[in-house]
Amino acid sequence: DQNEPDDRTFQAYIQQLLGITLEQEDQFEILATSKDGTKYVPSESQPPTEEGFEKFVLDFIEGKAQKFIHAQERPPNDEDPEHPGIKVVTTESFKEIVLNEDKDVLLDLWAEWCSPCVVISPIIHQLGKLFMELPDQSVVIAQLDVERNELD
Repeated sequence: DQNEPDDRTFQAYIQQLLGITLEQEDQFEILATSKDGTKYVPSESQPPTEEGFEKFVLDFIEGKAQKFIHAQERPPNDEDPEHPGIKVVTTESFKEIVLNEDKDVLLDLWAEWCSPCVVISPIIHQLGKLFMELPDQSVVIAQLDVERNELD
């Protein structure tokens, strides 16, 4: 059908829409953000083609698109290997560690670029060592890197 856009027309449309230039071998990632700030990406089974893009848009509109959440890999036993007594909280471990009703948790939300975070971090590490020595282990000292972990 002459009314159907071919891949070149679709690529030109996307380039114009996004204000970018794609070479023949280039690919691009698609990310959609809803009004509430939730991010969505195509599932890995959707090919980077016109059909895959259309499927993603339809899934997004219908509320079926896959959410995208930044999440660092969960370390073994949630321990910080460089700082004994510190639990590393990730997107995956947040509920298990922080919302654990059996323990009190001091959670330090930090980022590498944050000057106050850098200043307080050694104090948090000292607290981790001190509380690690308590016999009942009822207090958890934890850190969550807010740049590498999003919470739902």
